[in-house]
Amino acid sequence: MAARRPGLAAVAHLSRYRGNSRQHTESDLRVFFDWCRERRLAPFGDENRQVFIGDVELWSAAWEPTGEHIVVAHPQYPQQRHSLAVYRVAATPPVVLANGEVSNTAFVFSVPSDEERTLRIV
Repeated sequence: MAARRPGLAAVAHLSRYRGNSRQHTESDLRVFFDWCRERRLAPFGDENRQVFIGDVELWSAAWEPTGEHIVVAHPQYPQQRHSLAVYRVAATPPVVLANGEVSNTAFVFSVPSDEERTLRIV
């Protein structure tokens, strides 16, 4: 039921936090809901969404950690820095990307700036 009522799920999730943690989590959820709305995605219950970089569907490809990390700014709080693990994704040609959680339930995908393939969700 919560998957069909994202507001109720958000309230239940926020009830676990107090003070600054609650404010930051609420802000992150607002950004997430706006992002979903702009892309016409359901915020919850879309486990079967496909994520592509170019023609490579990321969830069905093998990811191999390279042992490297990059540091990126949080998209909502640019003063915060986060370390993302770098992966090589099995594809032809191979895809290199960085991925990590920058806030509670907020994940970032990063591809090199010279990468010609774009990230898309279908």
